[in-house]
Amino acid sequence: MIDSILERKRKTIILDRLLIERDGVQSLCLDDKEIVKEAENHYQNVAGKRSNNFLVLDDRWSNRYKPIQQIDQMWYSEILIPISIEEWRDMINSLPNDKASGPSKISNEMLKKAEIHELKLDYNLGYTNPIGNSTRINVSSQAYMDDVTWLTEDKFHLEQILKIADQFNKFNNIQVNYNKFEITTNSLSVKDNDIINIKIGNEKKNIAIVKANQSVRILGVWINLNLDQKFVFNQCKDIIKQYNILVKRKDVTSKQLKYIFNHVILPRIDYKAQLNIWNKVQCDQINRIGRAMFKKKCAVVSTMPNCLIYSSFGYKIKDIYVLQLQRQFTRLRNQMNATGIVNTVLWIRAYQLQQDCILKQSPLHEWNISSNNFTLKFDLLGKILALMYDNNLELVANSTTSNKLTNGKCSLNGIIDHSILYKKGVFKQLSRKGIVFLSQLLSSDGNRMLRYKDLKNRFNISTKGRIPIWFKQLETIFITDHKLSRKVKDEFNIGRHYQFISPSIENVNVKSRDWIATYTKITDEAVIARIIDNQHDSLIAEHWIQDVKEEISPSVQLPVIKKCNGCDLKLFHTRSPRSSVKKRCLFKVDKQTTIKVKASSIECDKYIMDTAIFENLALAENLFYTDNFIGVNTSLNDVLKYVSPFSVRSKLLEIKSNLSDAMYITAYTDGSLKSHASSASHMGGAFVITEPISVIFNVSFEDQPSVVKAELLAILLLIMTCPKYASVLIYCDSQIIVTKFLELFDRSLAEINKMKLPYQIYWTLLFKFIKFFALDVRVEKVKAHSNNQYNDLADKYAKESIDEDSIIFHDQILNFKALIKWNHLIVERDDIQLIKQIFEADNLNQFLNLNRNNLINNRHFFTLVDWKTSYRLNKKSQYITSKGDEVFQQLAFKIKANELPTLDNLHKRSPRLYPSNLQCQFCKNCNETLHHLWTCSQLTVIYKELFDSLYDILSVWIKKFCTLDNVDDILDQEKSIFIQSLQMSNDFNISHLAKGLISMKFVGFLREKFKLDQNSRDIIFEQFYRIVIFKFSFYIWIKRNSLVLDLERHIGITNKMKKNKRKYTGNHNLVTVSSSFDNNLFKDTDRFKYWLKYAYAYGGYFLDF
Repeated sequence: MIDSILERKRKTIILDRLLIERDGVQSLCLDDKEIVKEAENHYQNVAGKRSNNFLVLDDRWSNRYKPIQQIDQMWYSEILIPISIEEWRDMINSLPNDKASGPSKISNEMLKKAEIHELKLDYNLGYTNPIGNSTRINVSSQAYMDDVTWLTEDKFHLEQILKIADQFNKFNNIQVNYNKFEITTNSLSVKDNDIINIKIGNEKKNIAIVKANQSVRILGVWINLNLDQKFVFNQCKDIIKQYNILVKRKDVTSKQLKYIFNHVILPRIDYKAQLNIWNKVQCDQINRIGRAMFKKKCAVVSTMPNCLIYSSFGYKIKDIYVLQLQRQFTRLRNQMNATGIVNTVLWIRAYQLQQDCILKQSPLHEWNISSNNFTLKFDLLGKILALMYDNNLELVANSTTSNKLTNGKCSLNGIIDHSILYKKGVFKQLSRKGIVFLSQLLSSDGNRMLRYKDLKNRFNISTKGRIPIWFKQLETIFITDHKLSRKVKDEFNIGRHYQFISPSIENVNVKSRDWIATYTKITDEAVIARIIDNQHDSLIAEHWIQDVKEEISPSVQLPVIKKCNGCDLKLFHTRSPRSSVKKRCLFKVDKQTTIKVKASSIECDKYIMDTAIFENLALAENLFYTDNFIGVNTSLNDVLKYVSPFSVRSKLLEIKSNLSDAMYITAYTDGSLKSHASSASHMGGAFVITEPISVIFNVSFEDQPSVVKAELLAILLLIMTCPKYASVLIYCDSQIIVTKFLELFDRSLAEINKMKLPYQIYWTLLFKFIKFFALDVRVEKVKAHSNNQYNDLADKYAKESIDEDSIIFHDQILNFKALIKWNHLIVERDDIQLIKQIFEADNLNQFLNLNRNNLINNRHFFTLVDWKTSYRLNKKSQYITSKGDEVFQQLAFKIKANELPTLDNLHKRSPRLYPSNLQCQFCKNCNETLHHLWTCSQLTVIYKELFDSLYDILSVWIKKFCTLDNVDDILDQEKSIFIQSLQMSNDFNISHLAKGLISMKFVGFLREKFKLDQNSRDIIFEQFYRIVIFKFSFYIWIKRNSLVLDLERHIGITNKMKKNKRKYTGNHNLVTVSSSFDNNLFKDTDRFKYWLKYAYAYGGYFLDF
C-alpha cells in the first residue's frame, strides 16, 4: 500500500521554557507567547547580515569567475522544457526494482508496472477521464439579509461566524431577535425538544433544534435536510383547498375561475415547489382538488374528460405537471447558457451525477433513465432530467463538454433493464467500484464473465466474504447458467477488447520460478508457464495446465494448475535419468507476448492462481492481437472542416479556393421546401455567384423544415466561402431575411445571443463569420418570379437540391451551450411554448382517441377538418364575459365532449335510476344518444327549417364582409349546395360543426367564392358556431328536456332521488308515456326573432331575453 506523506505522523518538539540572554543577563522565560516570539526572532537573525559585496570583485577572483567559453549556451536551452512521458519511462525502467526515490516509499517496480491515467480523484482506474480545469468551487454562504443562513461543520465554527455577525450587527445598529434562531442538523443523536447552548458574541443563547426530517422556511421556500417533499406537497394541497372554500359560494364565471387558478394559485404553488419534482400521480392528486371544484362551479359533469379541461378546445386550465416541466426545463436551460459560478456548479453536479448513475458521458449529453427508475433521492438535476426524459425532451449540451469515457465497450446503462439496474440499487455498488462498461466485467477476450474474486486484481477492491447480491444479479443477466460455465450469452459477447492490457516482460526483470502467461506461435494459443532459465536472451519456461474435472466447464472450476507432462510445446529433451525430469514440458518464451501472473502453492506440485486462468490467457493473447489504430488526419485550416459530408465539403472548398483573390462578390440565394406537412421533409438551398466568376452550388438540409431557414443557411454557406476583407452583395427574394438582417446588422454578438430569435444559432453564426472575416455584406430584396435570370436560376437549383446530399454542421462550429430536442429532433423555438404545444397536442389526441369519438377518429375524417381554423375558433370562444354566455359555453362543451344528459348517458351515470330500455321521446324507436338527436326521423322537418335559417344568418355575415358586386347571386346559387353539405348523410355534417370543427370545404367556400380573408372568415365561423348551438338548444334540446321531465315523473324519479342516486332505485317496469308530437312547437317565436334581430349581433344570449 502506498504510504502517503500526508498520513504520516509528524515529529514535533514543544519548548516549554527558554533561556534568554539580554545585555549579558540571562533569564528563564516560561510564557508560551514569549517563547514563540523569541524563537522566531532567533532564527531570523542568527545568520546575521551579509556584508560581502559580490558585485565588485578583485581581479584575482574575477578571472576565476569568468564564463567558460567552451560551454555552449544551447546546452541549457531545453532544461525548462517539460519532461515527456517517454523520457520518464526510460528513466524509471533504468532504475533498480527494489529501490524507492524520495520519501514516498513507492518502489521503482511499482512505477514500472503502473499505467498513466488522467483521472479525476473520485474515478476508478477501470476507465479514464480527462481532468477538467475545475472540479471544485468554493461558494461563500455568508450574507446579511432578513433571512440569514449559516452552514458550518461543527458548533465551534458556528460560534466563530456568529461572533463576527454579532459585531457587524452592533456596528450597524441592527436589532436581532435571537428567539427566532433555529438550528437544523442531520445528527442522529438529536432528540425531540432538544435545545443547544450557543455563544453569540459575549452572551449564551438557547437555540431550538430542528431535526433533519422537519422543514424550515428560508426566503419563502421550505426545506429539510432529508429532502422530504411531503411537507411542501401538503402545503400546496392546502392552498388549493383554501381556494376552493373561498369560491365555493361565489357567483363567478368559468373565465374568472380560470384566471384566479392560473394566475394566482398556481404561481404560489410553483414558487413553493421549485426544489421539488413530483411525478404524474402526485401532480394529479393536486390537480384533482382544483379540478373537482372547477367542474362543479361550471356545471360540468364529473365524467367530462380531463384532457378537455386542460386543452384549448376546452377550458384551458393549467396542468401543474406541465407547469412544473416548463419551469424546471427553463431553469436548467438558463443554467446551461449562463456563465460564471452558476454554469460551473451545474457541470460539477453533472459530473457527480454521471459517476453516481454509471453513465459513459455527461447526463447533459445523454440521459435514458425514467422517473420511475430514478431512485437517487438527493439529486435535483437527475430528477429534472428524468422528468424531461419521460416527455421525450432533451437539452443537449455542446460536445466539447461531453466528458465521454472512451476506454470501455458496451455501457451497462444501455444493456441492463433499468428496473434492475436502478430500482434494485445495483448501480450504487457499480458506481462505488467504478464499473461503467460491460467490458470491465468480462475477460479480455470478451467471452466469459470474471469471477467476483477476480475484481480484486482488476479494480484493487476488497472481495472478501460472500459473493454480494448485486453480482449474482449480473451473473443471472449475462450468463446462461453460472454454475456450469462462465461463458456469456451471445448477445453480450462483445469480442476482444484492450481496456486492460498488462505490460509485457520485455523491459522487466524476471526471476527464476516466476509465473507467466504467454502466447506461443507453436500452438497459436496462450498458455500458463513458469520461468526455468532467465540467464539467456530467450527465456525457457515450463508449461503448466489447469487441473480440470471433466464434469463441468473449466471456467467455473478453481484456477488450480499442475505440470504438463508433455505436449506439442515441448522443445527441450533432458538427459536426466529421473523420469519426473524427462516428463517436463519446456519451451522458449517470447518476451513481447508474455505477462507476469501470480500463483500460490496449495499442495505438492499444484498451485492456485489469484486470477481466473481464462483471464490471464486472454491478457497474453491481447499482447499478440493488439490493434494499432491510425487516426485520420482531417485537419483543415478552415471553418469548412466542421461541415459534413465529404462530398459537400469538397465542393465548398473548391469554391473558396476559386474566390481566394476576389474582393467584390455578387450572388443570388434561394431556399425551397419539399413538404411542410411531412415529418421527414427536406429543405433545399442554393446560391449563384455571378461576379467575379460564375458558380452554382446547391445542397439539401434536414430538421425543422422552413423556407426561411433554407434561405438563411444558403446565405451562411455563401459567407463561409468568401475570403477575408471582401465586399459581398447578396440578392434575396425573402423579405423576412432582408428585414431581420438589417435589424441585426448593427448589433453586437452578445446582444444577438441574448435575443429570442427563430433560428438564433444560425443567425449568430452568420454574423460571427462576417465579423471574423471582416466582410462588408449587403443583403437586398429582389422580387421573386420577376424574370430575373439569376434569381430564377437560384430558385431552380434550390428545388432540385432536395435530392442532393444533406449537409451537417458539427457541434464545434454551432457553438451552442444548450440545444432543445423533442423526440430527438432539434426544435428552434421558445421552450415554454414548445412544452405547451406538446401537451396541447397530447390532450387533443387523448380526447379524439376516446371511445365516444370513434365516429370521427379516423384518418379520412382528419383530412376533412381545417384544424388551424378549428383551433382558433375554440380558443376564441372561451373569451366570454356575460353570465348568459356562460350558459352557452356549458352547453357547447357538453356537446363537444358528448356529455349532454341524454337518456343513454343518464343510464351510464345512474343505472339504478334510469333503465337501459328508455327510448328517444321523439321517435320511440331508438336509444337516445347525441348522434341520434341529429338523425332522428321525427326531426327531419325541423332540421330542414334549421338549415334554411342558418344559411340566412350566414348570408347576412357574408354580405357584411364581402366586397364583390354579385354576392347575392353567388349566395342564391350556392344555397342548395351548402345546405346539402350540412346533411347527416355526409362525412362532415352539422353535428361536427356543433363540436367546433370547421371543414376544409367550408373554409374554401368562403375563401374561393367570396374572397374573404382569414380575419373575416374567423369572425363568421365564430358567429355561425354560436348560432348552431343556440338553434340546437332552442329547436330541439329545450323540447326534449320537457319530454324527459314527463318521463321521469311517470317512472317516479324525483330531484331527491337524483341527489342520492346510490340510495334509490327507479321503476324499471315502466309503461311507455304517450305524448303527442307537434312540429309547431319548434316554430320561431316572437321572442326568438327579437333576440336574433337585436341581441345576437352584440353577443347576447337567448336566456337573457
